[in-house]
Amino acid sequence: MIKATSVVSESENKRLAFAGMLMHHVGVLPDQIVEKFSRNEFRAEIPDRLLHAFELEEISQKESVTLIPPRPHIEVLHETPKPCAKRTADEQIADMKMMYNMLGWTFTESGLIIPERRKGFDRLVVVGDLTLTNNRAYDACDASFRSRRYTSDLNISVPSDKDERHPTKNGVYAVWFRDRVEADEELKNLSADDLISKEIKGITLLERELFELVYFMETGDHLDKQNWTLCSGSRNFDGDVPGAYRNDGRFKVCWFYCDNRDSNLRSREAVSL
Repeated sequence: MIKATSVVSESENKRLAFAGMLMHHVGVLPDQIVEKFSRNEFRAEIPDRLLHAFELEEISQKESVTLIPPRPHIEVLHETPKPCAKRTADEQIADMKMMYNMLGWTFTESGLIIPERRKGFDRLVVVGDLTLTNNRAYDACDASFRSRRYTSDLNISVPSDKDERHPTKNGVYAVWFRDRVEADEELKNLSADDLISKEIKGITLLERELFELVYFMETGDHLDKQNWTLCSGSRNFDGDVPGAYRNDGRFKVCWFYCDNRDSNLRSREAVSL
């Protein structure tokens, strides 16, 4: 009896069997079609079927990536603006508005009152979105540059009702600060308690985060690389004081006791209404 010759080689049989199992596993083909493939029927369709399956997978992966949009972040300006001392309040408001637009935040000028500008206080920080919180501002920092915070929820740790100023109780507002990289040397060795006794208004955590963002937008650089800003205008839920500085290539939010004083620990005096 003469044995029939195989239609295809043994190696191709194995390849086709593997292709059939693969298609069956991923659910690309109905079972009856897979059965025909295993019998070497319609084998010419296998490459097209496999290619179509891989194309569908590739499209699915691309679609899954686009479902997660990148977080809004700061783009550094191509040209560094003039020093704040040479910019008007209106010019700085326009720059703040540009930053808010980058981040997809609302900027409301209605009801915004600019405090009188004092000599030496040339940096204007505008809290122009009524929904701004410590967490939202921190998330913008984290999306724009490496950041770290001492707690996962700054809104809980630093509640708005303990801030000297906050949009939930002040509406939109603006504050003048000294336009410096490092926190105010005039306030070194003064604790948060000392500043209260001297009736010196200090920067809040939210204002410090916004200051970091607008400074980064303008220069691509960061604040407080040598010292810490004591955010004496804010308090943690337990009475401690938040702070911020630059260390190990990160923007960091930290905290201090209200009676901590050090030559490197300084607040930033605020000129507000």
